[in-house]
Amino acid sequence: MKNKLLSLLFLLLPLPCFALDNDFVNLTPTPKTMTVEAGELVLPPSFSISTTALPEEMVVEVERFAKALRQTTGFAVLHAANDNEALIQVVESASQLDPEGYQLDITSKGITVAASTADGLYFAFQSIKKMLPPHVMAGVADSKVLRYALPLVSINDAPVSATAVSCSTLPDIITRSKN
Repeated sequence: MKNKLLSLLFLLLPLPCFALDNDFVNLTPTPKTMTVEAGELVLPPSFSISTTALPEEMVVEVERFAKALRQTTGFAVLHAANDNEALIQVVESASQLDPEGYQLDITSKGITVAASTADGLYFAFQSIKKMLPPHVMAGVADSKVLRYALPLVSINDAPVSATAVSCSTLPDIITRSKN
C-alpha cells in the first residue's frame, strides 16, 4: 500500500508545473509587450477576416494570410469587407505604431489586428501562425490536426530594427517579395 501511495504521489508531482505553465506562449522573438489571459480561442472550420477601408497593399497581405490558413488548415477562411461579425477584424492603426509594428488582441470572442502598414500586418500574421500548430507556420497541411486554438493574448510588437529577420520568417519573406 505504501508503494502505491508513493507511486501516486510521484505521478502527481509534475501537475503543479503544468498548471504554472498555462501562461506561457512560445513566441520567438519575444514581443515587446505581451499579456496572456487564461483560456483559448478555438478557430471554427469556417470564418471571415474583415477589413475596413484598408489601403490595397494591406488588403493583399490579408488575402495572403487567409490563403495560407486555407491551405494549411483546410478551413473555409474568407476575406470580407466591413463585416462586424467576422472572427478576425483587421484595421489600419490610427496610433503611432512603428512601420513594421502591430497590435494583436486575441479574446474568446475574436481577434483584432491593428497595423499602419502591410509590413506590420505581415508580422502580426506571422505571430498568429507561430501560435498555431507548427505545420501552419511551415506552410504545409496536416490532415491529422483537426483543432486549431490560439491563446488569449494582447501583443504590441515591432521588430527591433527595420531589417530584423528571424530564420523562421526568411523563406516567407523571400516568397513574399517574389509576388
